[in-house]
Amino acid sequence: MKTKIINYKDVNAIEIIVNNLRNDEVAIIPCDTIYGIVARVPQGQKKLEKMKGRPEGKPFLQLATLEMIKSELLAQLDTAIADCWPGPLTVILPTKHNGAIAYRVPADPFLMEILIALGQPMYSTSVNSSGKAALNMFEHIVSEFKTKVPLIVEGILPENSLPSTIIDATQYPYKLIRQGAMDVGALLRDSTS
Repeated sequence: MKTKIINYKDVNAIEIIVNNLRNDEVAIIPCDTIYGIVARVPQGQKKLEKMKGRPEGKPFLQLATLEMIKSELLAQLDTAIADCWPGPLTVILPTKHNGAIAYRVPADPFLMEILIALGQPMYSTSVNSSGKAALNMFEHIVSEFKTKVPLIVEGILPENSLPSTIIDATQYPYKLIRQGAMDVGALLRDSTS
């Protein structure tokens, strides 16, 4: 596979990424705090599972705008959590059929432009094979994935970036799954009182 490498500042970057995703391909792009492998929901799930060597059916988090998250899911959140969006917070929400979906509403304007142009949520996962450490240096990503994905987008990420914080809102009090870029200590304390 020949990989196209572009910079997020390229004039046609958004169009190239969206066309790639609409063709049911995956891409590696800068995602707020770390690089991520993204794909269209639900079409890209199988490709992501295969590429990462991840067990079938283990869900990926979804990047979305607030408008894309179904209103019944948003109604389940307390306003303190909803007020953290957009930002580096992933929230696992229950679905109607005893399942769960992890959502993050990104603060990054570049990511929001992609989501708006695509018109639907995207799966996002760390840049690694399942069980290996996530890659976050562009040179390492290109070296490891240049023949595995059709598109890699170079961007600027904050130094010493952390992934998003993940909380499980399928239960009450909420449970911290992963401490990341956002401190949610006050939110978790409030959910226990």
